[in-house]
Amino acid sequence: MIEKDELRAWAIQKAMVIPERRKKEADLAAAEKLLLSKEFNESKIVFCYISVRDEVSTLEILKAAIQLKKKLCVPRCLPEYAMEAVTIENINDLENDLYGIPTVKKGGQVIPVSLIDLAVLPCLCADERGYRIGYGKGYYDRFLAEYQGFSVVLCRKELLVNEIPAEPHDRKADLVIAS
Repeated sequence: MIEKDELRAWAIQKAMVIPERRKKEADLAAAEKLLLSKEFNESKIVFCYISVRDEVSTLEILKAAIQLKKKLCVPRCLPEYAMEAVTIENINDLENDLYGIPTVKKGGQVIPVSLIDLAVLPCLCADERGYRIGYGKGYYDRFLAEYQGFSVVLCRKELLVNEIPAEPHDRKADLVIAS
Protein backbone atom coordinates (compact mmCIF):
# COMPACT_ATOMS: atom_id res chain seq x y z
CA MET A 1 0.00 0.00 0.00
CA ILE A 2 1.20 3.50 -0.80
CA GLU A 3 2.36 5.62 2.15
CA LYS A 4 0.65 8.85 3.25
CA ASP A 5 3.70 10.97 2.43
CA GLU A 6 3.72 9.62 -1.13
CA LEU A 7 -0.01 10.29 -1.51
CA ARG A 8 0.44 13.80 -0.10
CA ALA A 9 3.21 14.58 -2.60
CA TRP A 10 1.19 13.08 -5.47
CA ALA A 11 -1.92 15.08 -4.51
CA ILE A 12 -0.03 18.38 -4.29
CA GLN A 13 1.44 17.82 -7.76
CA LYS A 14 -1.86 16.62 -9.23
CA ALA A 15 -3.81 19.60 -7.83
CA MET A 16 -1.36 22.02 -9.42
CA VAL A 17 -2.09 20.74 -12.94
CA ILE A 18 -5.88 20.74 -12.73
CA PRO A 19 -7.01 23.62 -14.97
CA GLU A 20 -8.36 26.67 -13.11
CA ARG A 21 -11.67 26.51 -14.96
CA ARG A 22 -12.14 22.90 -13.91
CA LYS A 23 -11.32 23.78 -10.28
CA LYS A 24 -13.90 26.59 -10.25
CA GLU A 25 -16.59 24.36 -11.77
CA ALA A 26 -15.82 21.53 -9.35
CA ASP A 27 -15.75 23.87 -6.36
CA LEU A 28 -19.12 25.40 -7.22
CA ALA A 29 -20.60 21.92 -7.73
CA ALA A 30 -19.25 20.77 -4.35
CA ALA A 31 -20.66 23.86 -2.64
CA GLU A 32 -24.05 23.32 -4.27
CA LYS A 33 -24.16 19.66 -3.16
CA LEU A 34 -23.31 20.61 0.40
CA LEU A 35 -25.73 23.55 0.53
CA LEU A 36 -28.56 21.31 -0.69
CA SER A 37 -27.77 18.54 1.78
CA LYS A 38 -30.03 17.65 4.67
CA GLU A 39 -27.07 17.85 7.05
CA PHE A 40 -26.26 21.45 6.12
CA ASN A 41 -29.87 22.59 6.11
CA GLU A 42 -30.64 21.04 9.49
CA SER A 43 -27.46 22.29 11.16
CA LYS A 44 -27.47 25.29 13.45
CA ILE A 45 -23.72 25.47 14.15
CA VAL A 46 -21.39 24.84 11.19
CA PHE A 47 -17.61 24.52 11.35
CA CYS A 48 -15.97 25.08 7.96
CA TYR A 49 -12.37 25.39 6.86
CA ILE A 50 -11.27 28.44 4.95
CA SER A 51 -9.72 27.21 1.72
CA VAL A 52 -6.08 27.89 0.94
CA ARG A 53 -3.78 26.90 -1.91
CA ASP A 54 -5.44 24.23 -4.07
CA GLU A 55 -8.11 23.12 -1.58
CA VAL A 56 -11.74 23.06 -2.70
CA SER A 57 -12.98 26.63 -2.28
CA THR A 58 -15.38 27.19 0.62
CA LEU A 59 -16.17 30.84 -0.12
CA GLU A 60 -19.73 30.14 -1.32
CA ILE A 61 -20.38 27.86 1.65
CA LEU A 62 -19.13 30.47 4.13
CA LYS A 63 -21.23 33.21 2.50
CA ALA A 64 -24.36 31.00 2.45
CA ALA A 65 -23.98 30.00 6.11
CA ILE A 66 -23.70 33.67 7.10
CA GLN A 67 -26.65 34.66 4.91
CA LEU A 68 -28.78 31.85 6.39
CA LYS A 69 -27.92 33.09 9.90
CA LYS A 70 -26.23 29.87 10.93
CA LYS A 71 -23.63 30.15 13.64
CA LEU A 72 -20.52 29.77 11.51
CA CYS A 73 -17.19 28.73 13.01
CA VAL A 74 -13.84 28.65 11.32
CA PRO A 75 -10.53 27.23 12.53
CA ARG A 76 -8.03 29.28 14.47
CA CYS A 77 -4.61 27.64 14.80
CA LEU A 78 -3.07 27.39 18.24
CA PRO A 79 0.35 26.28 19.47
CA GLU A 80 1.15 22.57 19.55
CA TYR A 81 -0.72 21.95 16.26
CA ALA A 82 -4.12 22.44 17.88
CA MET A 83 -7.01 24.56 16.68
CA GLU A 84 -10.22 25.99 18.02
CA ALA A 85 -13.55 26.81 16.41
CA VAL A 86 -14.20 30.56 16.37
CA THR A 87 -17.36 32.29 15.19
CA ILE A 88 -17.37 34.60 12.21
CA GLU A 89 -20.15 36.91 11.06
CA ASN A 90 -18.55 38.56 8.05
CA ILE A 91 -16.04 37.30 5.49
CA ASN A 92 -14.22 40.62 5.85
CA ASP A 93 -13.35 39.68 9.45
CA LEU A 94 -10.59 37.41 8.16
CA GLU A 95 -6.84 37.97 8.07
CA ASN A 96 -3.90 35.66 7.60
CA ASP A 97 -2.41 34.13 10.74
CA LEU A 98 1.27 33.39 11.34
CA TYR A 99 1.05 30.42 8.97
CA GLY A 100 -0.62 32.37 6.15
CA ILE A 101 -3.99 30.75 6.82
CA PRO A 102 -7.04 33.05 6.87
CA THR A 103 -8.70 33.21 10.29
CA VAL A 104 -10.80 35.57 12.42
CA LYS A 105 -8.91 38.84 12.93
CA LYS A 106 -9.80 39.58 16.51
CA GLY A 107 -12.28 38.26 18.99
CA GLY A 108 -14.79 35.76 17.79
CA GLN A 109 -16.50 33.46 20.23
CA VAL A 110 -14.78 30.13 20.81
CA ILE A 111 -17.38 27.39 20.35
CA PRO A 112 -16.93 24.07 22.15
CA VAL A 113 -16.45 21.25 19.66
CA SER A 114 -19.32 19.34 21.28
CA LEU A 115 -21.83 22.00 20.11
CA ILE A 116 -20.95 21.83 16.40
CA ASP A 117 -23.56 20.09 14.24
CA LEU A 118 -21.63 19.91 10.98
CA ALA A 119 -17.90 20.03 10.23
CA VAL A 120 -16.68 20.70 6.68
CA LEU A 121 -13.15 19.36 6.29
CA PRO A 122 -10.38 20.01 3.76
CA CYS A 123 -8.16 17.46 2.10
CA LEU A 124 -5.34 17.10 -0.36
CA CYS A 125 -6.90 13.78 -1.34
CA ALA A 126 -9.50 11.41 0.08
CA ASP A 127 -11.02 8.00 -0.47
CA GLU A 128 -14.70 7.09 -0.78
CA ARG A 129 -14.72 5.64 2.75
CA GLY A 130 -14.16 9.15 4.11
CA TYR A 131 -10.48 8.99 5.03
CA ARG A 132 -8.51 12.06 4.06
CA ILE A 133 -4.97 13.33 3.84
CA GLY A 134 -4.12 16.91 4.69
CA TYR A 135 -0.84 18.74 4.92
CA GLY A 136 0.38 16.42 7.67
CA LYS A 137 0.47 18.58 10.79
CA GLY A 138 -2.47 16.79 12.45
CA TYR A 139 -4.66 19.83 13.20
CA TYR A 140 -7.81 18.11 11.95
CA ASP A 141 -6.87 14.74 13.50
CA ARG A 142 -6.77 16.44 16.91
CA PHE A 143 -10.03 18.28 16.19
CA LEU A 144 -11.80 15.12 15.02
CA ALA A 145 -10.63 13.19 18.10
CA GLU A 146 -13.00 15.43 20.10
CA TYR A 147 -15.74 15.90 17.51
CA GLN A 148 -18.77 13.62 17.51
CA GLY A 149 -21.05 15.35 14.96
CA PHE A 150 -21.51 14.86 11.23
CA SER A 151 -18.47 15.55 9.06
CA VAL A 152 -18.08 16.16 5.33
CA VAL A 153 -14.87 16.23 3.34
CA LEU A 154 -14.72 18.18 0.07
CA CYS A 155 -12.53 16.68 -2.65
CA ARG A 156 -12.12 17.10 -6.39
CA LYS A 157 -12.75 13.89 -8.35
CA GLU A 158 -9.21 13.96 -9.69
CA LEU A 159 -7.92 13.65 -6.11
CA LEU A 160 -10.19 10.81 -5.03
CA VAL A 161 -8.06 7.70 -4.51
CA ASN A 162 -8.88 4.02 -4.00
CA GLU A 163 -7.64 3.81 -0.43
CA ILE A 164 -5.97 6.05 2.11
CA PRO A 165 -3.95 4.08 4.66
CA ALA A 166 -5.79 4.58 7.95
CA GLU A 167 -4.02 4.73 11.27
CA PRO A 168 -5.63 4.19 14.70
CA HIS A 169 -5.97 7.96 15.32
CA ASP A 170 -7.62 8.61 11.92
CA ARG A 171 -11.34 9.29 11.92
CA LYS A 172 -13.17 9.12 8.64
CA ALA A 173 -15.67 11.71 7.48
CA ASP A 174 -19.31 10.67 7.31
CA LEU A 175 -19.65 11.95 3.74
CA VAL A 176 -17.30 12.69 0.86
CA ILE A 177 -18.47 15.22 -1.68
CA ALA A 178 -16.35 14.67 -4.77
CA SER A 179 -16.98 16.93 -7.73
